Amino acid sequence: MTKFERAIRAAESLPPEIREKIGAGVLEFVDRYDALVRDLEQGIAELNAGQGIPAEEVFADLRRRFGVPD
Repeated sequence: MTKFERAIRAAESLPPEIREKIGAGVLEFVDRYDALVRDLEQGIAELNAGQGIPAEEVFADLRRRFGVPD
């Protein structure tokens, strides 16, 4: 049995309002994880298509913005 399955089984004995809060938290976690995966996949696809900004430019801009010397 996986940890997730054990957690579901343990949560079944809790009061309904607590189960709802746990369920809402799990769904939020899953939604945020899925969004992150989609954003990363899109970013990788853009980089592979040559649409990215060269790292040197990104880091130079960050150094300027935050006052970090070269």
